[in-house]
Order: sequence, then structure tokens, then C-alpha cells
Amino acid sequence: MAGLMSRAGLAALFLLGASGVALADEYRLGVQDKLTLRVVEWQIIENAFREWTSINGEYTVQDGGRISVPFAGDLKVTGLTTDELQEQLAARLKERFALKSAPEVSAEIAQYRPFFITGVVQSPGQYPYMPGLTVQKALAVAGGTQRTLDGQRVERELITQKGEYDLLSDDRLRLMVKRVRVDAEIAGKADFEVPASLPQGKRLNDLIGEERAIMTARKTNLDLQLTALSDLKGLLQTEIDTLEKKRTNQDRQLELMQKELKGVGALAEQGLVNNSRVLTAERSAADIQAQRLDIDTAIVRARQAVSKAEQDALELRNSMQTELAVERQQVEVDLLSTSRKMNMRSDLMVEASTLSPGDQTLLEFSISRAKPDGSTTVVKAAMDQPVQPGDVVSVKVAEVPTR
Repeated sequence: MAGLMSRAGLAALFLLGASGVALADEYRLGVQDKLTLRVVEWQIIENAFREWTSINGEYTVQDGGRISVPFAGDLKVTGLTTDELQEQLAARLKERFALKSAPEVSAEIAQYRPFFITGVVQSPGQYPYMPGLTVQKALAVAGGTQRTLDGQRVERELITQKGEYDLLSDDRLRLMVKRVRVDAEIAGKADFEVPASLPQGKRLNDLIGEERAIMTARKTNLDLQLTALSDLKGLLQTEIDTLEKKRTNQDRQLELMQKELKGVGALAEQGLVNNSRVLTAERSAADIQAQRLDIDTAIVRARQAVSKAEQDALELRNSMQTELAVERQQVEVDLLSTSRKMNMRSDLMVEASTLSPGDQTLLEFSISRAKPDGSTTVVKAAMDQPVQPGDVVSVKVAEVPTR
């Protein structure tokens, strides 16, 4: 049972790990990205996975675009996806240790490299990247435009509040999709559909994909463990059937031995056989009885193990339902909190829009982005332009006289 459960649990762990970061499938690694590596190897003799603890851990991509992994050495990872890194590291370890088959490798993005924002912002510098980041959201993260700019206070307030409102709106959308997913899991459904009232678009599709990946991984994890328990019950039942057949055979042998002992005893009383033959027959009968007791004990233990496996399966399902109930409750709390914050930001935007600035100011944005060959491209950007990890967002102002 321990071997089956260990194998199932670790397999599920890798499945779960693979869905941990939304952009990991297509995202290309770069300097300052932080990775979590896990390596395990299946041990046939032990019937269990063995973790490579000397390798498992977090790694940061250095300036040269490399990570240094024990036993594997330096790996050039810039420009690779996590899937490509997994294949490369598995092949390197297989070659280094002359393994018959490559070990299982999981590579996840623990933290994206930061983005940078410069120019006329309140707090220029580097900030942690978050999926779905746009120029407008980046400006909000940096505190909006500088307060010292004449005529910019109203626009800064509007942009800041709008950016924070959009971040909260994105959180609310994510929570609403999550709530639908949790409700579907509680109801035992294999998939879910979001209400048509939710704002359609790429962001919604991305969130649905993330929640479906979580749902699939959780179901796969549960199915693997339940399958392992079912397989164990099957093995135990086969063992019980074999033992019961063996017990029937032992009963037959004991019956024959007792008949033989009765006959030998009668002959011994008549002096036709010596006592040693009687003792031998009695000893054989006692051995058969002892073996039968061992078989009875083994059957009882196997049936207890079957009951334990059934109890474990029930506890797994109950534990899943408990986790989902807690998660559902937390989603409602988070939704209420997010909605209140959105209402506050909306009120602040209304208040700021009632003010009359002396002039109008247009903000100009540009994004500097490093290419895989080391060169840099600079492009003009709009407020809704997506920002990628490692990007440098530049914010400038251009005064436009009021007509």
C-alpha cells in the first residue's frame, strides 16, 4: 500500500506543480526569473519514487542567462520554456549518471523577473511582475504621476484610482470564475461553464483555463490515490481468495491425517506398529493445525487491510469536500472585500472628475524590451498595452494647451 500511495502521491504532485503559474506554458525564461526544480526517480526494487534532494529547490537565472544545478552543471535557460528546461535537465542527468531512463523533472516559475517603470511617476523603480499587467496597471502600481507636475493632480488621481480599480476588477473576475469552479467541484461535475454575464474576452478565457487546470489537477490527484487504494483492495482480495483455498486444502489434509492417526493408534494398541509411528502422525497433525491457524491469522489481517483501504478512500473524499467548502467560504469573503474596495475607488474617481484642472496633460508611454539575442527594442505603448517581465516602461508628459 505504501509503495502504491507514494507513487500516486508524487505523480499528482507533479501534475499540480505543472499548473502552478498561468503563463508558464508559453513564457520564455530570462535573467532574474526564479525557478523551482523538482527531480524524482522511480526505484523498481523499492517500488517507490526517490527524491533528488540535492537538486530540488529554488534557482535564480543569473546575468549570463544560466542556472547552476548540482550534478548537471551550468544550463543556459534564457529563451527556453519550462517544458524545454525539463527535457534538457532530464536528458543531462540521464547522460551524467548513465541511467536507463531519464528521471522525472518538474520546473515551475516561482517568481517572474521584475518589470521597471521610469519617468514622471510617483515611485519609479522595479516591481514584481503579475500576470495580466498593462501599462495602466503598471502606472497605478508606481503611484501614478508625480505630484509636482503642475496641472497633473486631477489626472494623476484619476489614473491612479482607475488603475487600482482595474486591478480590483480583475481580482473580482478571477474570484467569480473561481467560485463557479468550486461550485462545480462540490457538485461532482467534471467541468464548469461561467455565466454569460461575465465580461467576455481573452482575460476571461485565461482565467477559465487556469481554473480548469486546477480542477483537472485536483481530480487527477484524487483519482490517482483512489485508484491506488482500489488496486490495493484488489490485491488483498486476491490474497484472501488464495488463502481461503489453501485453508480448505489444509482442512482436507487434517481430516486425512486424523483418520490415519486413528488407524495407527488402533494398530499400536494391538502391538502391530511401534509408538514412533504414532508420534510422527500426531506431530504431522499438529503441524497442519498450526499452519491452518497461520492462514486464519493472515486472512484476518488481509480483511483488516481491505477495511483500512476503504476507510482511507472515504476519508480522501470527505477531506476533498471539506477543503472545497472552506475554499468556497473564503471566495465569498474575498469577493465581498473586493467589491467594497471597488466601490470606494469608484467614488474617488467620481470625486476627482468633478475637479477642474487648469490645463490638460497627455501622457506618453514607451516600452523597452530585451530580445533573445541581447538587443533591445523600444515601442510606443497605449494604456492597455500588455507589459511583460523584464520590460522597462517609460512615462513622459506632453502639455496640450486648453482651447
